[in-house]
Amino acid sequence: MDKPYRLRMGYRWFSDEQLTVAEMDVIRQKVRDHGNREDIILAHTCPYDQRPVDCFLPGVNQSGVDNTMEHFLQEIVDSADYNAFYCGHWHSEKQNGKLRILFHDVIMLE
Repeated sequence: MDKPYRLRMGYRWFSDEQLTVAEMDVIRQKVRDHGNREDIILAHTCPYDQRPVDCFLPGVNQSGVDNTMEHFLQEIVDSADYNAFYCGHWHSEKQNGKLRILFHDVIMLE
């Protein structure tokens, strides 16, 4: 979400910070290959429908935020049966059903 700011300020932004269409296609195929069944999904951000709107930064116009990854992850969780989804990005500790947003917490996966 800070891409425009970083570019405007002359800071670096790397295109590989987001998945390419080809990488998303590979993930889609892997999910299909696993019979749409995954134990755990690990991602930087969360599915679109589970974005914690209370964590949105005040003063940031959300209409300019690129939600490509969130929409992609929504597609994945809508098509897959999974036990847990873990992400970070939001600088918060939250649990919403199978989704767990981590910031300072550390969990052990068995």
